[in-house]
Amino acid sequence: MSRRAALLEALWFGLVCFSALWLGAMAAWDARFAEPSCATGGCLAVQTSSWARPLGGPPLSVWGCALMGLLASRAFVLLRARRAPWSDGPAALAQAVAVAAAVAATAYSGFWLRAACADCLVAAGAIALSGFLYGVAALAEVGGSGAGVAPLLAALALAALPVACVRGAALRERLVLERRFQALALPEARGPEALVWGKPDAPSAMVAFLDFRCWACQLLLRQAEKPVRAGLLRLAVLHAPLHADSELAEVAHAVALEGRFDRLVAELEEAGKPGRSPWEWAEARWPGIRGRRGAAVSRIVARQADLARRLNVVQTPTVFALGPDGRFRRRPWLECLPARRRP
Repeated sequence: MSRRAALLEALWFGLVCFSALWLGAMAAWDARFAEPSCATGGCLAVQTSSWARPLGGPPLSVWGCALMGLLASRAFVLLRARRAPWSDGPAALAQAVAVAAAVAATAYSGFWLRAACADCLVAAGAIALSGFLYGVAALAEVGGSGAGVAPLLAALALAALPVACVRGAALRERLVLERRFQALALPEARGPEALVWGKPDAPSAMVAFLDFRCWACQLLLRQAEKPVRAGLLRLAVLHAPLHADSELAEVAHAVALEGRFDRLVAELEEAGKPGRSPWEWAEARWPGIRGRRGAAVSRIVARQADLARRLNVVQTPTVFALGPDGRFRRRPWLECLPARRRP
């Protein structure tokens, strides 16, 4: 067997194993956290679309993992028997179905949903490349392996390594953050000085680290207004003024303590307008508010900003939503918008 044929075979088999493991990791993440596996807005649009669950049950990643796993198993048996997979009918059919599904799903997400998911693109790219290598080998009639089982196990281990590193690091970071949130941030969000918007008996609850000068935080607040007013959502805000000074956060907290947070949300852009102090805007509407609340809210905002740094909150909004198990879990903030709910 030539060196070129052995390299082509190893690359193909490694990509097949990698695709199965990557899709399996996506499916496991979905089963564990009931949410998309990467944190981009594209991931939310793609993995929560109807296309992602073609039969209404398990997500597409489960079917892809099963198909690529069967292909890897079939290839392993053939190569161990020193037979070429390139002339095997079931292997060829499985490879063709996998490539067709990957291309169709990627085209659908790109041209119809106008979105892209990083995890989906990695999986689809690996499947498409494995199909290309399979076709090259079939056309060139590359012979089967004579090297035995050991190189195939090495290929499997190498394919599993990046999946294990990426998913393990992401899972560890998430679980550590959630534990620290439960211990440090949740008591602050439930404390007597917390900024809480919504009814105490609302069926849904969120805790969000916000910077009131952040456009995404402003969007989240505007989108949350309707369910809050309807008594469906209770939002606790913790301040993380990462982008600028903390003055607008202080004004927001002071206005909330005055029972006028709805008014601030409606006029948030005006309150944070450049060239004018947010306190000036607040004093024009509620004279004396800074004198009544200024010192107290300054201390609260400073304490919560320090808490955000201790939790390593480096982007806003960082959102934790109450799950079915009664625990707060971190969620992609786009998923928390009412118009973008998971089907």
